[in-house]
Amino acid sequence: MKIAFWSEEKQAETTYHMALVACASAFMFPVRAVVVSGGYNGKELERNFPAGRKRSALQQNTGWKLTEPDSASELKQDYRRETGTQRKKSALKQEFRQETGTPGKKSALKQEFRQETGTPGKKPALKQEFRQGTADAGVLAAEGQEYFVSGGLDCLLGMKQQELTEQAILENMRQVVRGRLYCLPGSRRQEQEWWHEDPMFTGLKQVIDAVESCFDVMFVDCGSREDDFAKSILEEADVCVLNMTQEEERVGDYFRNPPKWRGKTFFLIGNYFSDGLYTRRNLERLYRVDENLLGAVPYNPQMQAAGRIGRTNHRLKEYIGEGMRGKNAEFERELTRTARLILKLAGVVV
Repeated sequence: MKIAFWSEEKQAETTYHMALVACASAFMFPVRAVVVSGGYNGKELERNFPAGRKRSALQQNTGWKLTEPDSASELKQDYRRETGTQRKKSALKQEFRQETGTPGKKSALKQEFRQETGTPGKKPALKQEFRQGTADAGVLAAEGQEYFVSGGLDCLLGMKQQELTEQAILENMRQVVRGRLYCLPGSRRQEQEWWHEDPMFTGLKQVIDAVESCFDVMFVDCGSREDDFAKSILEEADVCVLNMTQEEERVGDYFRNPPKWRGKTFFLIGNYFSDGLYTRRNLERLYRVDENLLGAVPYNPQMQAAGRIGRTNHRLKEYIGEGMRGKNAEFERELTRTARLILKLAGVVV
């Protein structure tokens, strides 16, 4: 099930609002969801979630098959814990040297030899030359737009269709909400205007389709993109969430002439103020919009700040089901209502 978020306005903060809805959905319902970018570079989307240490989804207790640890270091650590032998070789050597009075350090012998013969060691100079050479090579690689594939979208793009298995996809995901929500890291390459015509990204559609098949619902952040790939995502989506700002005059145009998409359209007012001119009730009455097709995310500066430092899920967890009061209660009520209506429209929940 594919749910795409998009807006004609760059200031609508589509990415931020999609991150909130996705996290709220994961906290509220037992669904497995994933968030992906509607392009190949998802820096703005990833910024809303914690980076942390990358661990594959298969290594988590998420309901998928768990893999057995095969690291020798882990086995050694377990053996030391069981036998109580935590002492390292370096500690034993140190005790031996103290008892015998033999420092036994090669560096000390080398230092005495150099002082007697007057021949300083050459290794530092050689190391310096090597480092300089590798630095120059790194500059040349950067100039040639070469980069290392560390995982995420870059890794999946390098696979053939038959290699895009559930295991391969999950190993390249970043976990956001344990067992519920995951994020696909975008490409590390710099985004260009005609990126979708780059031969390297011709397989992006098959990657998106393969990712969708592994989850109950996929949230796609199309931002305010107008390229061919974003348009194809919007045309194929089961639900298109149309983001808008509350106080713009064009708000009426969205309701009078909604875009013609194959899927269903849901209207979302971001940074919502309940005492503004275009409230939900007024819009429902003015444009005869079904109340189940219109949602809102109230303005919340604390949550926006959390999103900028990658703590959207941590901060939002403090709101959902915690009995908030005042404006925080309004934020929780409107956001949970919006998330529920979007998932219900998509047929994910009843």
